[in-house]
Amino acid sequence: MAWPEDGTSDVFLDVDVVATCDPCDCVSKFSTKFGRQYLYDPDDESSTGYCCPLADAGAQYLCPSDEKERDRLDMQHHVFGLLFQKRLYFSPLPETEDLKILDVCTGTGIWAIDVGDAHPRWTVKGVDLSPQQPESVPPNVYFELDDVNFQAELVRQAFDALRPGGWLESQEIASLVECDDNTLERNGTLTYWVRLVAEAGLKVGRPRDVARSMVQWYRDVGFVDVKIMEFKVPIGSWAKDPALKEMGAYWRENMVEAVESLSLRLFNEGLGWTYEELQV
Repeated sequence: MAWPEDGTSDVFLDVDVVATCDPCDCVSKFSTKFGRQYLYDPDDESSTGYCCPLADAGAQYLCPSDEKERDRLDMQHHVFGLLFQKRLYFSPLPETEDLKILDVCTGTGIWAIDVGDAHPRWTVKGVDLSPQQPESVPPNVYFELDDVNFQAELVRQAFDALRPGGWLESQEIASLVECDDNTLERNGTLTYWVRLVAEAGLKVGRPRDVARSMVQWYRDVGFVDVKIMEFKVPIGSWAKDPALKEMGAYWRENMVEAVESLSLRLFNEGLGWTYEELQV
């Protein structure tokens, strides 16, 4: 969380931080690879996707865009709700004012919808490369298709677009697994997979672990009062605490699903793995 220097209490995030295009009807069409549905891939003969400027960006989005992946993303949102004790954000926003909220990489739109439901006076826009948001949403919530990748340049654009006193908040998953008692096998299957995800992401120009870099990005562009909040989530239902046990059970399921979602195209295009090697 961060806010620009020389601020007032006014909070505003320009919803035109990044340029959008007017997509045509083809955005509802996808390509199929490895038995999963993906955004447009011009090299895939089965693709019937975009004919608008989002086509190239869609080809670079390597995670599936199908019902199975939407369910996984919504499950992550549920875990975050448990972890944050139902808080949707931590920035000290003035809840009685009319605010404009931009949800970058909105995914299924579930966070934007929850915020819109909780704050009818706010206008909430969600942007994402994949058209996977529901049509039935609160009247103060709407979505746009856009190619947005959370990198240093986006932080700079957000800083320039925010009115003095505005807040930029990021909730990112660190791409690492650790153990408090040091019993995690450093060369085990799980840690090996995490390292491969990081390696493949770098090779295709899509770094997976931006959480480590964000604090410096924020400070470099001029944000002040930068705060870091770290949360731990168990993998599995081994914890004695009932809340952690529930979170861990969901997160284990998320990780099981993520192995396929994150690995199939990423390992194929970044590491050169064949489909048969991916199945092993």
